[in-house]
Amino acid sequence: MFARALVLAVLMTSGCSYAFIQRPPRAVRPMDRMPPPDCTTSKTFPVLDAVLAIGGVAGGIGIYSGAIKDENMDTGERRELTGNEKALLGSISIVEGLLFAWSSVHGFRQTQACRDMQAWLQREPVYIMPQTVPP
Repeated sequence: MFARALVLAVLMTSGCSYAFIQRPPRAVRPMDRMPPPDCTTSKTFPVLDAVLAIGGVAGGIGIYSGAIKDENMDTGERRELTGNEKALLGSISIVEGLLFAWSSVHGFRQTQACRDMQAWLQREPVYIMPQTVPP
């Protein structure tokens, strides 16, 4: 039960870039004559995801190697993790790190696409036709 809840929590918390970045429109043609898209150009979320990805993978490797030990908060006693605990916790940490890495790559691609589209629309003449109101 605890393992399922932990896996669900990991999956729900991974991916700031995937959750919060507003992507540019898929395709814009010069004849569309639209203003620059309102999309995310900041790379804050992808960088945050990359840092968390490195931490997740490094934590998983630390758990597998035995460098990270279990500490009893009441007594302050430290003990070695069992093989099954290492496998479970290490795997969860590495999977979380890989999910953050995927989100980071997605975020960097989307923010770059937004920047490229805004730069292209600034180079092209953009005319916004006034909309006529029917009588």
